[in-house]
Amino acid sequence: MRPMAKLLLVVLAAFFLTGIAAASYSLSDTNSYDYKLASKYIHSMEGDEYVVEMPIEVYKKGTNDLLATENTLLIVGNLGKVDPEAERLVLTEIPTDVHSYTYTGETYDGPRTLTGKVTAGRYMFTEFGINQKYKTVGEFTTYLKADLENSVASSSARIEYVDTTISGHRVVGVRELRDNSNWQAGGVASDDHLENKFTYFVVREDFYPAGSGLAYFKIRGNIDYTHKNGRSLSDDPYPPASQVDAARSAMNRAYEDGNRVVDSVIADAANAKATLIVGNYNEVFGGYGAGSFSLNTPGGGAGETDYSIPLVVVTGIFSAGAALAGAAAAAAGGGGNGGSETERTSTYKMRIRKDFEDYIVCGKSPETIYAQMIETTAEGEVIERDDLTATLSITSGGGLRVEDPTLAGSYMGAFVSADENELAEEGIVRVAYTGMGGSFTNNIHFRIIGEPRVTFPEQGEAMDLRLNVLYGDSMTYDVEVELVDFIEPPKEVTITQADEAPFTSSLEKIDDTHYIAKIVNTSPLPEKGAPVTRYGARVIATYEDDKSVEEAFTVIFYPEGISVTDIVYDDEGHAQFAAYDDLDTEEDDVAATGFIVNLAVRVTENGKEVVKLLDGTEYAPEFGELKGTDPRTEVLASRFKYTLDKKPDNTNKAYKFAPAQQIGEDERNPYFLELPITCEYGDETYGLDLPIRLIGDKLGVRKDRETELANLKKRIQKFGINPDTARFLRENVQNFTAAELRLMSKKIVYDSIVYYTQESADFMETADTMDDWITFLSIVKWFGDQAFSYLMTVYTGPAGEAILTPTKELTVELIGELSADLFMGNGVKWDEIKVGVHISEMIENYTKSCFEDIGKTNPKKLAQVIAGLCVFNLVRHYSFDLDENGKRSLYNAIISSFSDISLEFFSKKFGDFLKGKLDDPKSSISKLLNSSAARMLEDMMPEGKLAVPGVNTLTEDVAIGPILQKYVEGLFGFGASYVTEELGTAAAETLYVKVTVDVPGSEREIDWYVVINPVKAADKLLEYIFTSLYEAFPFPTAQLGSASELRDPLYMDPETNRRIG
Repeated sequence: MRPMAKLLLVVLAAFFLTGIAAASYSLSDTNSYDYKLASKYIHSMEGDEYVVEMPIEVYKKGTNDLLATENTLLIVGNLGKVDPEAERLVLTEIPTDVHSYTYTGETYDGPRTLTGKVTAGRYMFTEFGINQKYKTVGEFTTYLKADLENSVASSSARIEYVDTTISGHRVVGVRELRDNSNWQAGGVASDDHLENKFTYFVVREDFYPAGSGLAYFKIRGNIDYTHKNGRSLSDDPYPPASQVDAARSAMNRAYEDGNRVVDSVIADAANAKATLIVGNYNEVFGGYGAGSFSLNTPGGGAGETDYSIPLVVVTGIFSAGAALAGAAAAAAGGGGNGGSETERTSTYKMRIRKDFEDYIVCGKSPETIYAQMIETTAEGEVIERDDLTATLSITSGGGLRVEDPTLAGSYMGAFVSADENELAEEGIVRVAYTGMGGSFTNNIHFRIIGEPRVTFPEQGEAMDLRLNVLYGDSMTYDVEVELVDFIEPPKEVTITQADEAPFTSSLEKIDDTHYIAKIVNTSPLPEKGAPVTRYGARVIATYEDDKSVEEAFTVIFYPEGISVTDIVYDDEGHAQFAAYDDLDTEEDDVAATGFIVNLAVRVTENGKEVVKLLDGTEYAPEFGELKGTDPRTEVLASRFKYTLDKKPDNTNKAYKFAPAQQIGEDERNPYFLELPITCEYGDETYGLDLPIRLIGDKLGVRKDRETELANLKKRIQKFGINPDTARFLRENVQNFTAAELRLMSKKIVYDSIVYYTQESADFMETADTMDDWITFLSIVKWFGDQAFSYLMTVYTGPAGEAILTPTKELTVELIGELSADLFMGNGVKWDEIKVGVHISEMIENYTKSCFEDIGKTNPKKLAQVIAGLCVFNLVRHYSFDLDENGKRSLYNAIISSFSDISLEFFSKKFGDFLKGKLDDPKSSISKLLNSSAARMLEDMMPEGKLAVPGVNTLTEDVAIGPILQKYVEGLFGFGASYVTEELGTAAAETLYVKVTVDVPGSEREIDWYVVINPVKAADKLLEYIFTSLYEAFPFPTAQLGSASELRDPLYMDPETNRRIG
């Protein structure tokens, strides 16, 4: 493509949006008008046609009055071998090897055999040009002949001039002929040579209006033939005369054939057919390089918008003879003028009509989009082309659901909607038309809007936003607030907080969707050893019909320096350390207490002071010996044995306090001690004497169902229950497991405590809760809430938030669907429940989307995948785990499914789950395996080379194959892959990857092909996908947690996640 042609593409988009008006003056009426060609033109090949875009000025006859400048396209076809855009013609018709022979003769050194040859050389150029200076053919050819004579004035060749007419068109030229007599190119007297160097002009006075200028083809080139007998030494033999004569005859015949080829090209130029169309390149061809056109347009507002379609798409103008026919056919079908060589063309547009804006709301009723094809004739008449409209297709280009395309009146209409859970932020409606000459696709982009929500940009990919502040600093902290997917600006945006929170809050408006939350710290300086406290703040946006959405963030108050979290504090601020029997086991071992040591400091980042909670790798706490706070506890501290070790987890801050023995405790005289902690950071040394309470206690463990049933009866007799609950238990108690009976027994005791210790209003709320047990859903959900409340005390920190929270939401959905089955202890089949289908699709879709764009992986999606696997595991435990009485227990199933939530555990669950979908024809897992196999090898070649251990010691390339084979077997598993040096062998397989093996210590690089069977390599590939997605995910350690061990079911307070009773 020439530079000017490239420039034209820049204005193509503007043409598509606006269209170009049709011309209004004839280009063949020489009685009324004079015509003048422009000084510059643009040209290009379109298919087999040579196309010239040329503005032509139209003047009133005999005057200088410019009436108009018409844009024209000269479409030249039937070109034969003529190609003005080619650097040189490909002349396969003239072979370069003409004739050869061998002969033998005597020399001083004995017999010698030589070879004689006849060879040809040739080249040819065909160029297009326009003359504006000379108005008649006679004047122009007189100039050309004089110019040709000057060009050969110094030539030593024999000159022949040509002046003839071919197919009615004047042809002038010159030939420089050489043979043996005037051959100046070298050689010896015994060699032969024939040559024709030529230049021809074929004048085409018929291409443009008479008097405006003349077009021509310039054909120049050279053909030459040389016979060499093969002699190079003075004593070389001469060939026999018969062989020389045969070679010369072959050369003469080939020379004549070559000249006939030259003559045929001249004839092609004289016989070319052209059509002059009023219009421009965009209107007819849609720019340079026609065929398939795709346009990306914004959704825009409600109303109608027209998009111009190139004429070539509709009418199929791809030959000069068909150009006029195409225009005429369009006219016959829709009212065009068509008929002559300067026929004007209709223009075509795609009209899009809609009554909605540039967004689609998730989960709402479908909107309707309409499309129509219209034609505008040269006279300006607009015609609705129902025949073309009927061929339109309206489909989804991604993100949106496009349904029921139907011809309605003169429009093609379709419904457009977005699924309720659609995650894409943009969707495409694709309106396509396919005509005789190609296709035109309008990709209309719409925003996809979900439910209005409040977000905090600083939260990033974290599960929630936490603002760290220091006690007593009196500073103002800023939190950015963004309102997302609000169709109209909210009526009101407010911020609230708990009354007891030690800060004030306000909102500063930036614009309709952006605010700054101002948090002013009013907390006092604390006493040494103050615990970390958390307070919530909520931003609430109220919009149409007084609906509102809100999002909360947490303000966390740290003492400057060291603080201890993830441990229970009593009301006086003492951290509670256990020194009693482990309640989760039947042995008399002592419970351990875990906790986290934080270091909060004030630093300057990006010119702004912030409170930074340091990573555990940036400091190393040191623990002193326990100290008593009175003589009694000083003795205890001196005798009490314990260990204090770092606990492996992903925070690098966790520690475990493990007593060597139990102690007894008089609850009226508790043990208060201090644990010294120090650490260094920068130039500062921080210290904390952590106040602790050492607790001694012991509770038995009951697990036998008959024992628990007897205990429940005793407590009912002792404390009493209301009649409805009593009737409920009589009818359904046989369905409860021992763990569930224990929980209900504890609730009866707790309700009795509430009755005697709380006001009557609080007790009535509790009584109402008891009445709510009567429904299946309530009691089953209560068992589930108790289990999750307990788990939140076991898996604290990021794991509890990232995994347990979405898992509980999905479990609630499961309970809502299957409450009766779960209550009655019936089994559950995963593939037959809606929740199972939903979770399976979610796991597959989220895995695929996160892996395809690994750089933008969404932690919330990853957490949802893990949550889905947890629920899948939960259903399996519930269906297959039976207690000694043959009962199923939802509580125990939830606890058992979380016995191990480490990375290693979920890696296996993830692989097993997705392997089970390989045979599902609706699943895209097979495609995901293909892409992961290629990426797996690409990741191992960051510099384009695969480093294979052992290759650097080899000296022969043939020995590399076995080592490389063993290497890839380690990657993909035995029998899942093989290596080959042959591209043809690899290309015949479904999936292969080219690798370059670097040979250390040398400059050699060897290309091999690794052929992979993704199905056989599924285990390794799914492990790679999981590791790629979850290597930074906050899993707990691989060590089994306390949730994996048998325990007494605990009754938990859901608000505090603390044990009750």
